[in-house]
Amino acid sequence: MGITISSLRRRLQQAHDLLLQIPWSKTPTTLPSDVIFDILSRVPAKSMCRFRCVSRECRDRISDPVFIAAAQERRPPEPLLVVGSDHDMSLRLVDMDGTVVRVISGMNRPWVPVSTNPDGFVCVTTGFSKDDNLAGVIDLTTMKMPVTHLKSDRAWGYGRAVPSGAYKMVRLGFHHCEVFTVGDNDGWKRRKCPPFRFDGSSHDNYTAAVNGMLHFLPVALPDEEGTLLFFDLESEEWKCGIKGPPKVKLGRLNIRLGELNGSLCMVEPEVRHSGYTNIWLLKDHHKSVWVKAYTIPLDTSAIDRRHMMPLRVLDDDGLQLLFYSREKGEPPELHIYDRRHGTYRNATKELLGHDHVSGIGFCSLRLESFLSAEFQCPVSSSYFS
Repeated sequence: MGITISSLRRRLQQAHDLLLQIPWSKTPTTLPSDVIFDILSRVPAKSMCRFRCVSRECRDRISDPVFIAAAQERRPPEPLLVVGSDHDMSLRLVDMDGTVVRVISGMNRPWVPVSTNPDGFVCVTTGFSKDDNLAGVIDLTTMKMPVTHLKSDRAWGYGRAVPSGAYKMVRLGFHHCEVFTVGDNDGWKRRKCPPFRFDGSSHDNYTAAVNGMLHFLPVALPDEEGTLLFFDLESEEWKCGIKGPPKVKLGRLNIRLGELNGSLCMVEPEVRHSGYTNIWLLKDHHKSVWVKAYTIPLDTSAIDRRHMMPLRVLDDDGLQLLFYSREKGEPPELHIYDRRHGTYRNATKELLGHDHVSGIGFCSLRLESFLSAEFQCPVSSSYFS
């Protein structure tokens, strides 16, 4: 059996307590250097950032590229909420304890984080209006953000290619498909059109990227089950063949896609039992096997009134689910669903405080990015047509 998150947390806490007993002055330590190296590489990223301030010796050790590489192999990236603030048009990265670990400033306009992003990147949009629709991708290590124009009546999605790791955006029209690679100054490149008609946008969670595949909900009649098609971000070719969950009509406008802890998920409002929302997880990509993981007592059947999107499973057993919901005309709210009791509670103030929130997303940050940036980081934008 593998190590559970709870046992890992206990070990990290023990390492944290032991680390506080280490004398960081020039007097000889009682612990060998390799033991100190091993302990430091296992403490949480936030603690490691604080320990850099203890002494020059500690700072140099933690800043060593060899140490950073070893530490990153021993821990998953730090999960963070991405919160858009209407107050100062900044983005805040908030950990699962509600602590703001970074403020991204210099955005120049309100940006809305798109729900889930790959490691070390944050995808944002300006929303969708008739005049000016933009999407940007922030590299949390370099703080550079390429920005490009979208079209309000066209679909788009984003994700990371596998195995190259290139971050790409895809936008669709009725007769074209275009791909934009972050870091490539060539702008949008035309690719083969998808073998289906598609409307909507990822701002409405009609697309989701998982394991290098960008999944799309195609247009279908409301009573059709339909199939999901997906775009291979590495080869930049279209694939097909994933069926939806049993008896789920993909043509319904209130069906949404997302990424949840590395799996493709689908949000389906209950039809026969009004007032509930199902969360399906894709377990077998080749056989189109889905599992209904959660049934939440939340009514999202009216697409023009309320929607929700899961963000993160908070424990090994899948008993607690973090999700956000939004009423029309109201700021989004964070909730934690407890599967044991079939109830959820509002965690907005607990995790986000009292700031007026324009949007909520989710990302993860590697240790290298934690150590390479200050608390407040201005973003550097570049625009592509």
